[in-house]
Amino acid sequence: MKKILITLLILFLILPNNAKAQDLNQESQDIIKYIAEESFKISSDELLSEKGKTEELSKLIMKVTDTQWIARFVMGKYWRRATEEQKTDFIKSYTDYLLSHYIPKFKMCNNDNFKVLGAVNQNENIFFVQSKYDKEGQTARVDFRMVYKNEKLLLTDIIVEGVSFITTQRSEVSSVISQKGIDGFLEDLRNK
Repeated sequence: MKKILITLLILFLILPNNAKAQDLNQESQDIIKYIAEESFKISSDELLSEKGKTEELSKLIMKVTDTQWIARFVMGKYWRRATEEQKTDFIKSYTDYLLSHYIPKFKMCNNDNFKVLGAVNQNENIFFVQSKYDKEGQTARVDFRMVYKNEKLLLTDIIVEGVSFITTQRSEVSSVISQKGIDGFLEDLRNK
């Protein structure tokens, strides 16, 4: 009888978290589908100028992306050495860089060439939304790393064919900072 009560107690404690994780798993997929659908709508809106499309796509991406976390991760060990002013400058300049890098890619998404395949939970707060992107007969696997933080799912990485964007960026940033220092790197980043 005691074993049954312990088993029921364990199930009682685990099941709500599992149900929440399943809900978040589905929500993470829905967010990526929403981004793709909205990107297509914005990109094909003939009433919007190119500047207007870029502004609308920027708003869309910023709404679901944890740019502060990404910037901190990408700066790596240099984050602790940076002054508050350098950190603020880096977050702004790096966010601008991210948007200029990703917006052209999102403009190419449409309902025919992008498909969400499912999601995998890394743990109760991290989800990898799996998708495929077809371009000119080539298919690429694209995973989106979503993190549940402050009651919200946020995009923190895009992994194309197993290559993490933020890990690659971290390596590049570290290399440039080691050669030019933080201020030299920030100047280069502002000029991109």
